[in-house]
Amino acid sequence: MGWRFRRTLNLGPLRGTLSKSGLGLSFGVPGIRLGVGPDGRRQLTLGFPGLGVSWTKSLGRPRGDVGGEAPRLGTAMRGERNSEFVDD
Repeated sequence: MGWRFRRTLNLGPLRGTLSKSGLGLSFGVPGIRLGVGPDGRRQLTLGFPGLGVSWTKSLGRPRGDVGGEAPRLGTAMRGERNSEFVDD
């Protein structure tokens, strides 16, 4: 298990969290919070203050992230070329 570091600063409904990953910001009141992590991921958190129980939902990809997997070079082309040159 590795070491963790996190420092939080509360300024009213705004919360800044500094960790080894970077700076994250969130806005909300006890029970509901909308945040953006250091990597740009957005999330909504609903909880029961004082109980330590909460639910978190990711709200899509970070801006600029097109997602998906990059196509492997030559895979489709190889199959097409082989089918064109097959003699019956």
